[in-house]
Amino acid sequence: MQAIESGSIISIATTSPTVFNWGLILMVLAAAFAVGFGCHFALSRVFRRRPASHAPSQGISATERSFRNVYAIMTEDRRQGLIRFYQEKHECGREEAMAKAIDDRQREINRLR
Repeated sequence: MQAIESGSIISIATTSPTVFNWGLILMVLAAAFAVGFGCHFALSRVFRRRPASHAPSQGISATERSFRNVYAIMTEDRRQGLIRFYQEKHECGREEAMAKAIDDRQREINRLR
């Protein structure tokens, strides 16, 4: 490092000013990214919305909750159709039909392993 005197202000000249400039730019970008991510995270928590298709889970039995988890990839119409299919196949009520559908799905998974 050299001390260069120009007028009454002393400035320090570095050997490679471009490395310093790039380092400063990268630090500013990283700080901006961190602040932006933090703001996004905080605001997404504040303005979180629940999709309209989700039913409130207060009135749902454990069997139905499990059935919805197992067949989550299906649309609601297909799930209801599957319940009706099992009700007709086994001549049973809604809860028992969902339990049988879950059991059949588990058997398929175990068979494929």
